Amino acid sequence: MGDFKKGWLLLVILFLAGSIAGCGGAGQPGSSGSSDTGIKISATIQVNDAGTSNAGMVDVYQNPDCDGDPTTSDPEDFYDALGDLSVTTTNLSSGTGNTLYITDYSVEFIPQYSTDHYPPDLTPLTFQKSITLPPDSTTTDSVILVPVNTKSEYLNSPAGGTDQGYYSIKVKFNGESEVGEPFSFSVYTEALFTNYDNCG
Repeated sequence: MGDFKKGWLLLVILFLAGSIAGCGGAGQPGSSGSSDTGIKISATIQVNDAGTSNAGMVDVYQNPDCDGDPTTSDPEDFYDALGDLSVTTTNLSSGTGNTLYITDYSVEFIPQYSTDHYPPDLTPLTFQKSITLPPDSTTTDSVILVPVNTKSEYLNSPAGGTDQGYYSIKVKFNGESEVGEPFSFSVYTEALFTNYDNCG
């Protein structure tokens, strides 16, 4: 199967946190002469399934017997597909930026029309995940995007099977700043669900 090349979709979000640096009355730290703090978040995410050799491709079928010998046990390696996340924070004010803390995220699978059909609808997911985003820096991390259970849901659905299915994946991250202001941002990526031979 040819390489599935996927362009990252970059989403830039301007997060204006109300009085992050200077909430409170006179005499409290940061209150004198402070103004609202603006933090720009630039994020990308790319699907990475260790069961394939191509970014953006998700192996949804596990071969239970790689060598075809019923006397041996050698199932194909099968993994949760991850998302390689990169987040850059930029402080837009003249003051000191604030650290942001991601606390959780959700994953939504949006079927894309291809080869005369839509792939099946899949159950949205939510995960707890702690990621620290220091000000004026780039942070990388990995998150689960397509767990094995979702692969099974796709494979066992009437519109699934081993046919190829394209999805746009929306990942929404939620969290708080260091002073408790909530924030969120979303990134999108694309994935091809298919049967990839990982038996080696």
